[in-house]
Amino acid sequence: SYSSKHKEFWYPEYSGSTVYVFNEDYQQTGSFTSGNTHMMGMWVEPDGTYYTAHWNQGVVRKWQEKSNNQIWEYSVGGDGAGVCTDGTYVYAMRNSSNTVFKLNRATGAAVETFTLPNIGGTLYGGLLCIPGRLYYGNAGGAVNYYDLATKQLVGNFNSSSGISNMSFDGQ
Repeated sequence: SYSSKHKEFWYPEYSGSTVYVFNEDYQQTGSFTSGNTHMMGMWVEPDGTYYTAHWNQGVVRKWQEKSNNQIWEYSVGGDGAGVCTDGTYVYAMRNSSNTVFKLNRATGAAVETFTLPNIGGTLYGGLLCIPGRLYYGNAGGAVNYYDLATKQLVGNFNSSSGISNMSFDGQ
């Protein structure tokens, strides 16, 4: 995930609790310990707080900036496989499921649960949000993108390799 505050990319180590930090030139500059293991997905807010999706634990969590101080937790059941925010809400998904959990960013309370069409393949952190859009990239490299207002498929494309996490730096 990309931290606009620190101008860094943060990548969780599965199945440990370490988050590796890389600069904008993709050079590793350090690491920090999150509050739990089995992080499959991560998303960083502009203020530095961050979200993690946890495989084998069935939850997504929000943490204080570069720390292991948990702010909230929400159960998605099954393997927590992806989490992102569009700046208004948090979106979380389980592995190989078309169910999306729309959450309040501040409290983690459920706002809505909905399903998306044409979800396929294993999700290993390949969830990405921008205002109005949600991208689902599976381990086989296929990416579907959806309109969050209509909850319908807008399009798709293939990446050059399988996807095990996705980031967006706002560019």
